Amino acid sequence: MHSKLSLSTQAKSGRTILQNNFASPPLKLMSLPYEPDGILRVVQMSSSPGLLGGDSIDIEIKLSPHTALSLYTQSFTRILEMDEGKQARQHTQISQQAGSSLCYLPHPLVL
Repeated sequence: MHSKLSLSTQAKSGRTILQNNFASPPLKLMSLPYEPDGILRVVQMSSSPGLLGGDSIDIEIKLSPHTALSLYTQSFTRILEMDEGKQARQHTQISQQAGSSLCYLPHPLVL
């Protein structure tokens, strides 16, 4: 399985909003209700039981100037037993423009 998740932010009326977002199964994004601080809070969810041999996850996060994002995962990621020679990978690329702020708290991996 090759899954991809990408999101970008933009500032609008003193709040951070999603400019673009894309998630391929089993990944999903869920925005939480806004708080008065204007920070965008998003939960990264997955319907998969965990990472299997051959799985690949690519995550791309882009923050525009003067935006604030808190990104969390819904739960721990389980690494499931893999046949010898198989591997799983996750690649995360983050870019921030001047004045942006990011709180990225993925739950730990569990072997």
